[in-house]
Amino acid sequence: MKTLRIGENGDIANSLDGNYEFDTGDSRECRIIHVNGSIFAIAYRNNYLDGMIRTVEIKYTPTVGYIIARSNCYRINANSTTVFAYINDMYLTAPISSGFNYVVLTYDKDAGGSDQMKLYINTTLVNWTTYSTSITTNNNNLYFGWLNSIVDEVTLWRSVITQTEINNHYNDHTGG
Repeated sequence: MKTLRIGENGDIANSLDGNYEFDTGDSRECRIIHVNGSIFAIAYRNNYLDGMIRTVEIKYTPTVGYIIARSNCYRINANSTTVFAYINDMYLTAPISSGFNYVVLTYDKDAGGSDQMKLYINTTLVNWTTYSTSITTNNNNLYFGWLNSIVDEVTLWRSVITQTEINNHYNDHTGG
């Protein structure tokens, strides 16, 4: 079996993203060729050394990877254009730019009003909502950094940090 990675632009590399398996037990000299768009050709020789070719369609579906996640509790996910921040089943979204993005999600179920859950991008409050349910607790694993990018730092605070603390933390780490 050959396992291959199909990247965001249809490129093929040697790590896992989405994968396609092709049984090479009865074939030799297997080559995968990008034909056009989502069409790929698999060229190979069978056991009788006959030249064979098969075409497959591999459609790219944009993926969302997580930055931090505890299943059914909280998570911050992102793709190349948007960040998604969840507390239980409530979520906020915000656009992000290419390159470095500083993402902060704060939650204070006892804040009252319409600002218990806040999402900041590069220190700017970009989205917020009313949500006053306790964060679900469980024994699920805590995951960091399953994202097709670089995650520089993840910090979990015991208390809600203020706008000033967010700005100071950002400036301490970016030289701002």
